[in-house]
Amino acid sequence: MVSAVDLYSEIGKLKEEVSALQKQAVKVKPLEIELKKMTQEMQYFKVECEKEKAQKTKAEGLLNKEREMKTKMKSTLDDIKKKMVAMEKKEARLALDAKFDQKAREGQVKRARILEHNLTEVTHDNFLQTKLRKEAENRASYMDVNLQRERSLRLQDIHSKVSVSKVKGVFIVGSF
Repeated sequence: MVSAVDLYSEIGKLKEEVSALQKQAVKVKPLEIELKKMTQEMQYFKVECEKEKAQKTKAEGLLNKEREMKTKMKSTLDDIKKKMVAMEKKEARLALDAKFDQKAREGQVKRARILEHNLTEVTHDNFLQTKLRKEAENRASYMDVNLQRERSLRLQDIHSKVSVSKVKGVFIVGSF
């Protein structure tokens, strides 16, 4: 069996442990209060952490949307730049075409002026030729009239000579 000394020594140890535990029990109450405070703080920080996580998720979603929009805007900007370059090329080509057209019009105007000048010269020449032709026709008609008059006079002379020679009885062929 166990001796009384051992039991008393065991009781002494237990008393020491109880007194140590009582000392620690005094410390437990403030620790429990502190634990409650820390638990409440933990709950508060947990709620705040959840809020922050939700905000972070929302921010990430917005960031992703912003990236997508940025990508779309960049592609739209690239398309617009390409269109601008094409428009500038087209504008340059049209300006060059306009310059060529202007030169062509100037050439056509010059040609038209030359043709107009030639036309006025030809018109003037036609007028002069018409005037000369009318003068020649008038002269020709005058000469025709005179020729016809001369012929009629000659015919009259021939008739009168033939009638005189018939009267005289002498007819000479080929004498006229």
